[in-house]
Amino acid sequence: MPLMGKKVFLRALETRDLDPIWEAYKDFDLELITSGDSPPVSDVQVKAFWQQRIENPAHEMRYFVIEPLPDQPGAGQFAGMCNLQEIDYRNRIGELALWMASPALRGLGYGADAIRALLPYAFDVARLDKVYLGAYDFNEGGLRCYERVGFRYEGRLLQTIHYQGRYWDEFPMRIL
Repeated sequence: MPLMGKKVFLRALETRDLDPIWEAYKDFDLELITSGDSPPVSDVQVKAFWQQRIENPAHEMRYFVIEPLPDQPGAGQFAGMCNLQEIDYRNRIGELALWMASPALRGLGYGADAIRALLPYAFDVARLDKVYLGAYDFNEGGLRCYERVGFRYEGRLLQTIHYQGRYWDEFPMRIL
């Protein structure tokens, strides 16, 4: 059953998502800012990695595809993913990861709406007490988005990523 927002819904990762995910991997900047690294990978490697996630999802991971609702731009398209990962059920915490695949679908409020749809699942279904994330200081739009949905700063990690010729800081954030 999908998780509903006002602009998007979140659904399970499916085989039909492998091609759009491969297209997202071609966005070099997206790779650098989400994983901090962008080693060369083939379409076969990327699709095999994500197919494994579909077939054998890890207990500490929850993958959700972001798809715009029928009345929204990009309706029916793979817009990105909003995931819970590194879930620690003993301590009831988990990390939120969000990435928007298509540049045309960024800046439309889909990320914030996806987070708002995912948080009730995180707290009520997965029974977490804390969801955390890390955002780099060059990601001003992301930082504003996370603040808007209720995340609060927990500090500042200096010079954690080298991007565009310089080091950038990371802001750990959380919502309880």
